[in-house]
Amino acid sequence: MQLLQIIAAFAAVGLTWYIGSLVSTYLQARKMGFPIVITPVNPHSVPWMIFSVPLQPFFKRFLPTSIFVRIELSTIGFEHRVRNMTLERFGPSYVLVGPGAMEFWTTDLEIAKAVANNKDVPLSTISKKFMDLFGTSVLTAQGESWQRQRRIIAPIINEGISKSVWQEGIKQAFDMLDSYTANPANGHANGSAKIQVRSGTTNESIEGLRRIAINVLNAVGYGKPQEWGERENKAPTGYKLSYTESLFAIINNMAAAAFVPPWLLHLPVFPSKVRSIGTAVEEYPRHTRSMVAHERITADPSKNNMMSVIVRLSDQEKKANTKPAAKSRLYLSEEEILGNLFIFTLAGFDTTANTMTYALTNLAMYPQWQDWIIEEIDHVMPNTTEQPAYDKTFPHLKRVLALMFETLRLYTPVVHLAREPFHPLTLTSSKGTQHTIPAHTDMFVSMSMIHVDPTRWAPDPVAFRPSRWLKAQTVQRQDGTSEVVETLIEPAKGTFMPWSTGPRYCPGMKMSQVEFVSVFASLFARARVEPVVGECKTLEEARVRLGGVLEDSVPLIALQMNRPRDVVLRWVRRD
Repeated sequence: MQLLQIIAAFAAVGLTWYIGSLVSTYLQARKMGFPIVITPVNPHSVPWMIFSVPLQPFFKRFLPTSIFVRIELSTIGFEHRVRNMTLERFGPSYVLVGPGAMEFWTTDLEIAKAVANNKDVPLSTISKKFMDLFGTSVLTAQGESWQRQRRIIAPIINEGISKSVWQEGIKQAFDMLDSYTANPANGHANGSAKIQVRSGTTNESIEGLRRIAINVLNAVGYGKPQEWGERENKAPTGYKLSYTESLFAIINNMAAAAFVPPWLLHLPVFPSKVRSIGTAVEEYPRHTRSMVAHERITADPSKNNMMSVIVRLSDQEKKANTKPAAKSRLYLSEEEILGNLFIFTLAGFDTTANTMTYALTNLAMYPQWQDWIIEEIDHVMPNTTEQPAYDKTFPHLKRVLALMFETLRLYTPVVHLAREPFHPLTLTSSKGTQHTIPAHTDMFVSMSMIHVDPTRWAPDPVAFRPSRWLKAQTVQRQDGTSEVVETLIEPAKGTFMPWSTGPRYCPGMKMSQVEFVSVFASLFARARVEPVVGECKTLEEARVRLGGVLEDSVPLIALQMNRPRDVVLRWVRRD
């Protein structure tokens, strides 16, 4: 009886706190002047962030719709699933209120630009916890530290790096295609010789593209080229995981890696997969420090991969500047080197890799867009036996770049910008109304929802249509004749932000574009791809099934498919 009374007392205290914190947060949110959505959970709770995504299908199945909608809006990655629902029900901005937590969400263009362009409004505390896992970086630094790191990092990702990315992307793409299909007889795409068409079926195309992305990053970023079909050797002496194994364990379990101490993850009550996360968090920085130390020992001025340049410039500046506190110093601390290399890896691998996987799956679903890019590729790259020059080829593959833009629009890798003001922040909406955001309120600019806003992308905001990015123009030649050329359309400022916007835009934007274009131009210069019917009755059903795989996605670091091996494709050579 006494035990029941104790339990009842604790329950009463918990309920009192729950109601009190919910009411208190609600009253604070009302002052902001936006619609309010009440959720029964605290979206900032670490257990919620870890378990809400895997539990989402159960919530959807068993909870009443009225409750599930509120739960859904508290779950990581909801933007991709609900698309325009919040805009239709709550308008362009609203406040999500839970017990002890408040979030401001917006797709309002004026507010979005004001938040993104304000370099004094830093990343939210939660986002910094993710991004600063192994050290501060150009993405998270503030003030003088950000300016210094930006001056060092931005020039490193230059045209020399783009050329290396182009060459490595082509090589990796050709190797992947050769692995999935038999090598064709000698011949050319222009029909000058008869060839035997070969094909291959695989459920590893998504993994294959991710392997391309990590190999390009390793070659260009770290000076460690690797064949597409080559697997990383087992963990070196003194490690339980290889570099790639530790990286993937962190990327695929970012919430646990960022918020749960490694010692806790190591407890024997957890399965080996969970314990490996703790191992990865401990070993990844050791792997990176080892690579940096090896770079210093084998210093070679001719090496121009990103890690070599960062380490070389930092070490040279340290020797020249004996006053570490000086504002003029242009080197990175050891922690900053580690932090920036980690961010390079996330941005250079995960976002680009997943963009390629969504683009490929959409091309398999909509073969008319394969025809569309192949027409351009055959014109720009008529000889598939030689590697095309970067400077003479990349600028002319506008349709392939449009394919990337449309994929980024519908499958935005980083679904929102997360900011947290240190002081109250007054914002003016597109309607001219002013609103004050309290200090330390988590603010989210939902790029994923801005990218499908029907007021900006009508008449078909959620349709996959890469041609929307191009317009035809008639150009007069010097000889008096004319030709029709296609040019890329520049969307209105703030309506397309896959690489963020403002002073903190991603410095690797051009690098990712070059990698995407090099890989897709190479693949479709030599092949086509189609869904495998399998258990489906028709090809159309197979395409619908692929659509279901695309929608079953969640952002870990970047948006990615939950069931990549359900993408079963047939590669058919055409060279």
